[in-house]
This record gives sequence, structure tokens and C-alpha cells, in this order.
Amino acid sequence: MNLNSNLLPKLKKKKKKKKDNDLINKELDKIEEELLKFIQKQDEFKNVKKISDDEQEKAEKKKTRIVKNDKDLLRELQKQIEEKKLQKEKLNEENAKREEIETMYLSEIEKKQKEDEMNAILKNKESALIIKNQIQENFLRKQEEDRLKIIEGKLMQKQFEKNKIEELEKKKEKIEEQRILYNYVLDNNKKHIASLKEQKLEEKRKDTEYVKYLEEKEKREKEYEEKTRREKEEKEKEIHEIRMKQKKNVQLQAHFDEIQAIKWQKETKRKEEEKRMLEEEQMKEKIEELKNARLIAMEEKRKKKIEQIENDKKEAQKSKEVYELHVLHSNTK
Repeated sequence: MNLNSNLLPKLKKKKKKKKDNDLINKELDKIEEELLKFIQKQDEFKNVKKISDDEQEKAEKKKTRIVKNDKDLLRELQKQIEEKKLQKEKLNEENAKREEIETMYLSEIEKKQKEDEMNAILKNKESALIIKNQIQENFLRKQEEDRLKIIEGKLMQKQFEKNKIEELEKKKEKIEEQRILYNYVLDNNKKHIASLKEQKLEEKRKDTEYVKYLEEKEKREKEYEEKTRREKEEKEKEIHEIRMKQKKNVQLQAHFDEIQAIKWQKETKRKEEEKRMLEEEQMKEKIEELKNARLIAMEEKRKKKIEQIENDKKEAQKSKEVYELHVLHSNTK
């Protein structure tokens, strides 16, 4: 401890000397820098452009004065440099002597310290072995912990990959079930749309037949009216001809013929009326049949629609039950 206490001030003193040398070196560097600036300044003066004669003469005089002053400054700087160099050499010699003495002193101290350290090492050899064994044991324990951590990490990675694969399989199954359900609903919708189209076509066909029937009925009525009109004209013409032929017959015969003609007209009119009424009755029956057929078709359509809705509900309930069973089965897994 005493040796170390004596060594500390000497080391501080040595550092102080080195610091003084550094300061001297910095001052020399500064002087050299000023000298370099001076030389650069001289070069700048040489590169000045020529001006008029009067201005050139003034510039020459000024330059001479500057050069003279610069030469004095240069000599002063050189003198300072020489002094600094001598001072540096003297300090270096003194420092060399001091360093030699200090080196010898430090060698003795180092030798003493090594002896003390050796004794301490010999004394603490057993402790060092214990510490070494403990360090080795800690190292082996840490290696084992690291190995277990690596194994645990690999197991966790495998479990994660397994869970990921199971999750992907579940998603795949769910997507497949949704696809099947979607295709089933799509097929039912297509069938329902096809059925509706077929019903609309059937209704359109029946409406077309009904319109055609009405047109045919109107045509037959017009033909019948035309035929009746022609027959009436022909009968009237025949009656007129008969009257003209029998004009010469007796009044009784004429009266009888007239009565017969009236009877014939009445009979014809009666027959025509019966025929018209029969056709109207047939027409009413036909219209009633068409109405009934249309009502039956509408009722069948309504029943089919209700049946289709019930079937859709049953299929939806069945799909829901299948999906719930699958979800329950997946959760159980």
C-alpha cells in the first residue's frame, strides 16, 4: 500500500510532464501554421494584377513596407521556433533521466506486486478451484437448460403445426359443407324457377286458348248472323215471288198463304231463337269450364307452392340439423 501511495504522485508528475511536452508541441505547430500562412500571403502578393502607373508605384512602395515588416516577423518567428526547440530538447533530456529513474522504481514495484500476487494466488488456489468447479457446474446446468428450452421449443412448434393443420382441416370441412348446402339450395331454386316458368307457360297457353275460343265464338256468331240474314232475305224473296205468283189467286188463298208465311217466319224465328239460346248455353258452359279449369290450375299452383315451401323448410331444417351435428362433432373432437 505504501509503495502504491508513493507511485501515484510520480505517475501524476510524469503525466504532467507529458502534458507540458504536448503544450510545447501545440505551440510549435501553431508557429509553423503562422509561418505557412505568411508564405501563402507572400504568394498572394506576387499574384496581384498590374494597375495604372501611379497606382502601381504606390502599390510597390506599400509592398516594400509589407515585405520589410514580414521579414522582421519571419526572423522573430524563426527565433521563437529555435528557442522552443532548445526548450523542448532540454525538457526531453530531463524527462529521459526521470523516466529512467521511474522505470527502475516501477520495475521494483512490479516485482514486489508479482510476488504478492503469487502468494495470494497460492493462498486462494483452493478457492479458485471451488469457483472454477462452480463455474463449470453453472455452465453445464445452463447448457442443459438451453437444451431443454430447444426441445421444448421444437415440441411447441410441432404442436403449433399440428393445431394449424387441424384448424385448416376443420375450415376445409366447413367450406365443403357450405358448398354442398349452397349447391343443394341452388338446385332447389333452379327447380322452383323451372316450375314457375312451366306454370307461367301453361297459364299463357290456357289464356291463348281462351282468347282463341272467344275469337272463334265471335267469328261463328258473325257467320251465323250473316247466314240468318241471307236466309231471311232468301225467304222474303221466295215469299215475295210466291205472292207475286199467287196474286191472281183468290183472296182466301192469298190470306192462307200469308198466314202460312207468318207461321213459317214464326217457326223459323223460334228455331233461330232456340238455336241461339242453345249456343249461348253452350258458350256459358264452355266459359264456366274454362273458369273452373283456371281456378283448379290456380289451386294446384297454390298447393304446389305451399308444398314447395314446406319442402324447402324441411330441407333447411335438415341441413341445419346436419350442420349442428357437424359443429357438435367438431367441438367434441
